[in-house]
Amino acid sequence: MNPTGRDIAFLLGYPEISGGTNVIMEHALGLTRRGHRVSIVTEKSFDPSRLSWKPGASDLPLLNHQQCRDRPFDLVLATWWRSMFDLPHVAARKYAYFVQSIESRFFPESQPDMKALAEFTYRMPLPIVTEATWIKRHLEQIYGRTCSLVLNGIDKQSFSSAGPAIEPRPSEGLRVLVEGPLKVPFKRVELAVDLCRQAGISDLWMLTSSECASFPGVSRVFSRVPVTKVGEIYRSCDVLVKLSTVEGMFGPPLEMFHCGGTAIVTDVTGHDEYIKHGHNAVVVRRGHEAEVVGYLQALQRDRRFLDHLKAGALATAAQWPTWETAVEGMEQFCEQVISGPPTPDQARHDTMLLLRGALRLAGPLHEAIRRDHSGRELLRRAKDKAIKKLARSLPGARSPEATETALVGVNAATKKAVTPGEHPGDRAPMVDVKPIVFRGSPPPRPVNAAPTESRRPDRVCFVGRSTGQSDHESHVPASCQSLSSVFLDLDRASPSDLASIERWRPTCVFAFDADELSPEQMRTLTRLGPVLGHSRTPLTPERLARLRSLFPQAGRAQVLHLDSALVDPLLRGGVRCAGPFLLPIDTSRWALDDSFEAWSRRSMDAMTIATDRPGWRSSLAVLASVQGFTRVEPPRAASITRALLADSRVVVFLPRAPDDPHESPEVLRALSMGCLVVAPRLRVDYGLLASEHLVTYTNAQELREVVQRCIEAPDEQDVIRRTGFLRAQEFCASAAFATLIKDRFPSEERVR
Repeated sequence: MNPTGRDIAFLLGYPEISGGTNVIMEHALGLTRRGHRVSIVTEKSFDPSRLSWKPGASDLPLLNHQQCRDRPFDLVLATWWRSMFDLPHVAARKYAYFVQSIESRFFPESQPDMKALAEFTYRMPLPIVTEATWIKRHLEQIYGRTCSLVLNGIDKQSFSSAGPAIEPRPSEGLRVLVEGPLKVPFKRVELAVDLCRQAGISDLWMLTSSECASFPGVSRVFSRVPVTKVGEIYRSCDVLVKLSTVEGMFGPPLEMFHCGGTAIVTDVTGHDEYIKHGHNAVVVRRGHEAEVVGYLQALQRDRRFLDHLKAGALATAAQWPTWETAVEGMEQFCEQVISGPPTPDQARHDTMLLLRGALRLAGPLHEAIRRDHSGRELLRRAKDKAIKKLARSLPGARSPEATETALVGVNAATKKAVTPGEHPGDRAPMVDVKPIVFRGSPPPRPVNAAPTESRRPDRVCFVGRSTGQSDHESHVPASCQSLSSVFLDLDRASPSDLASIERWRPTCVFAFDADELSPEQMRTLTRLGPVLGHSRTPLTPERLARLRSLFPQAGRAQVLHLDSALVDPLLRGGVRCAGPFLLPIDTSRWALDDSFEAWSRRSMDAMTIATDRPGWRSSLAVLASVQGFTRVEPPRAASITRALLADSRVVVFLPRAPDDPHESPEVLRALSMGCLVVAPRLRVDYGLLASEHLVTYTNAQELREVVQRCIEAPDEQDVIRRTGFLRAQEFCASAAFATLIKDRFPSEERVR
């Protein structure tokens, strides 16, 4: 018991069962047990029976705003964005914000005002505590906030592998559970049920907080179950399928782990807190949910795979903290806030944060939301800039050793020397470049390879046609410490070029648009090294036959496809398919991290790169009435495309065919250049979420309104632009290809 018990209040939105409300109640009850006086405050009074799902919760003091006017608390914690605006109605010595998710994501693009209000709360000058590492990181990167982290605990009595069950788990087959509320778009419960039915799951259960008695294709439905009974359902099922696109602390899979089951989940925010693909669960990328069908079928066939994941899940559960540990962390946060009197510097800092947050609703703010750098950091940056400027203006001043080191690193995308330490965000000269064709000279040797190391950087020969040079300049990774690359133009290669590549001994040959290769070209490439081909065309019978002849299952060469849904048809069609592979972006060339101030000064308000073809004329006619909109014919050189993107604030993508394989990589490229992207909903979306990474539309009239709003009020969408830029950086070409090579080829093949 705490002898100095504090008077603490949690502001609650509604008392019905939910993951977030359960977390609040666990902390409130835990702090009460530790000697504090904890109240639950809502705007209006409610019937305590609405908390009957949580034992002990209805015994807490339940107050409304009116009852709190003459009762000051030591500390009041807002627990969701709306409750931040209730703080003036509840008197307290100190206030704090318990952030359980980035709730601005919950609103559709049709409600920009609500998104802005939610985002404003993250700028208010209050101490913040959060429950997930990704939220802490997001608040630091996007809003410049410093916050405390208290991981949610687990009730290890209710959630354990030992205990009663609704039914024993089947000894054969697979019992699958889908969990979540119905008709909530970002929870996608209906999609999860549909994929389970496609996989042939006959023993399918559902656990939902919605009022529901039955659901098509589901054998048993459990609606609004008390928390104390949830473990019995988990202990009856083998696999939890949860395909959310937005989460705070991703709780249900962790509860399933404790009950001896495993899970199939999307790579939603928060999953990486404890989920490891192939160790304790299966993770599918957002946009590749069709893979769930194959994984469920694999778990049905292979009991050893299922048991392996269950064992990993139990091992993870054993390391997770209890609620007692979590409450202790929350108590420490509360005590720190209550006992820490604000200093004049802190008061000034908090006031500035409040003003900056208010300005976000009225004008440009991107620079203001970043914390000031220390004097030491500013001096370091100034020194680095001075050195780079001197090196550019006086190239002859470099030592011979430095010049040699600079020239051996050749960026395979820009075809220019890469200086060690060059910042990827620096603007490259906007000049057209010719494709590299080796004429008897050896390819560049690996960059930064120390002679004493036993392992050389992986060497990749990228192969393509002159007609696809722009694509290669976007997706070919630059040479780096772990990867050295060259590009071979098949239309111009001579025998001496091929001999030079063969002497270089590449780790592998990567062929873009591999289904365009001829059998003779494939035989040539296999002499150079193991071949990984990449395809992004729709799968027609003719394409399947061509890929089967180039990549037979008995051959050495393997093909990767951009569309994960086509992997299974390729395998069944006799093609040696290594799996899906999303084309990355060479961020050393296609990355421009502009501040809001610099971005707002770009000369083109809104731009689309498109031909005047019949299918787009209606959209272009609507956009023509938008002042500041420009249409540009597709340039042939990638350098011109980069220059256009670097000078555009908003980039508009027009509707394409549903199976167009080029759209998503091009969207990713524009995001990487710091542009605000307006696009229709994407089929292969690289995990890109509407209203989080880009702005979407459904028809021509809506397109006009969206573009007009982006031009007139760019600050409203700046958080989307910044988040999209950060998402694009996750698809760095050097890292993506280095991982691909490591996964596909044994380590002994990459040793000298």
